[in-house]
Amino acid sequence: MPNHYLIDKNEIWFRSLYENNSDGIISIDCNGRIIGVNPAILRITETKQTDYIHRHLSKLKLNLKEMESEKLIDAFYRSFHEAPQSFEETFLRSNGTSIELRFVNVPVERNGKRIGNHIIVKDISEEKHSQEHIRHQAFHDELTGLPNRRLFNLVLSQIIETSYLNGSGFAVMAIDLDRFKLINDSLGHAYGDVFLKMVSERISKSVEGYAVTIARMGGDEFTLICDGDSLQEYSLMAERIMNEIQQPYLLKDSEFHMSSSIGIAIYPEHGLDAEQLQKNADIAMYAVKKKSKNNYHFYSTGMDKKELEKFVLEGDLRNAIDRGELQIYLSAPNPDQGS
Repeated sequence: MPNHYLIDKNEIWFRSLYENNSDGIISIDCNGRIIGVNPAILRITETKQTDYIHRHLSKLKLNLKEMESEKLIDAFYRSFHEAPQSFEETFLRSNGTSIELRFVNVPVERNGKRIGNHIIVKDISEEKHSQEHIRHQAFHDELTGLPNRRLFNLVLSQIIETSYLNGSGFAVMAIDLDRFKLINDSLGHAYGDVFLKMVSERISKSVEGYAVTIARMGGDEFTLICDGDSLQEYSLMAERIMNEIQQPYLLKDSEFHMSSSIGIAIYPEHGLDAEQLQKNADIAMYAVKKKSKNNYHFYSTGMDKKELEKFVLEGDLRNAIDRGELQIYLSAPNPDQGS
């Protein structure tokens, strides 16, 4: 078979792959001059062929959000001496929309000699969005969209480290709704979920303007990390939260009223680590529930820990029941014992 026939056949196969590839391709010679592009790059970036052909790579006007064109040029020239270069960037289309792109710089060789490069451009927007969605689900409460316990613990650990280095303080607030079980039992779990979403929105509204992280820890328990400079500021924040939660709720064409109990522990006075701060905030919160409810207390060492820890245990058991974490086992009667 003639050699020129094989060359022509390979050229047809290559051209078909080049023209019909779903990824964009920009072909560049060794001098950095663009000698070809495929239809996919025009479709992905919503650009025209004249934006590329016969232009030098340094003159290529790609609307990349974060990086300058120098990064693309540097990757091109480094690929002549190193392995293929790869990086990701946000591309801004002319209509104002943005897409996530992955650039891979691949060398082209003929008879063992480098003759240029292909820049392969892949739209990874969907992949990026899926990754972000999975990450968001891992660190946020599905019902309210607030940070969950996992993210709260990470943030709290970081703030403790920062506060230790800066010599600053902050407060941890534990919030528990009073008599939420009555609403959940009387209206059903679906309306209970609606109610919890309303409460989370009200808590968020009440702390607008403050540096606060709000998390739903499970059930009807919320915990806040609050930056501040004084007990007065923490007290004002707690009062705003309580007042907002107390406003009537319209569910099933009826008004419902709710109050809350709030416990506050301050770093570093009431704890130096995340576990101790959360525990003392819970103890202070259960002190409120034990006395009168619908109030807030700062933690103090004079609190009856033994009695309050019993309340904490009761709350944990209640949440375990709500989450289906407890199982009942019935033992068979002993035939040796009388009835």
